Amino acid sequence: LLMTVMLESRVARGPAVEVFSQLQWRHSLACGRIAAHLARKSGLDPDDAYLSGLFHNVGVRVLLGAVGGEEPRRARPRAVVELILRRAYGLNKEVGVEWKLPHDVADAAQRYRDYSQFDYFNPLAAVVSLANDVCKRYGLWTQQRCINLEAHPALRLLGQGPEIVPPQAAVMLMANKVSGM
Repeated sequence: LLMTVMLESRVARGPAVEVFSQLQWRHSLACGRIAAHLARKSGLDPDDAYLSGLFHNVGVRVLLGAVGGEEPRRARPRAVVELILRRAYGLNKEVGVEWKLPHDVADAAQRYRDYSQFDYFNPLAAVVSLANDVCKRYGLWTQQRCINLEAHPALRLLGQGPEIVPPQAAVMLMANKVSGM
């Protein structure tokens, strides 16, 4: 509850920012729930996975708060999107460190987009990547995309098979719990 209040209070208000902020928050909650499920199936700490999933887009929320005061006249949507793509994901780790999250959690929140490109492997980053793609596959507060979850590269890196990916019905049940917060 404290985390919800803290994150919500840092985001500026305005029609477009408010809608996008709510979508991001619910997507992050769903990603955290799915990451915890995947972590349990992979022998990882589900609490760390939940936090990593929850914080995987925190940089977006920070930047929305920074530009939210500009809305609606001065902030150009294209400029905001470019700023998010260029800077937001790097902020994930900075926010995690500032809020004293465990190192692996903050690292996973930053590296989930390209977890296999680094000199060491953080399994939490692979779990968050897979959880995020599960959200995308079923359109959980993000654009729905056709993603073959059974062949997701994170499964191989985690040494797991597709059976750890929750079926659509279970994903929708987790999403319903997020919707009813």
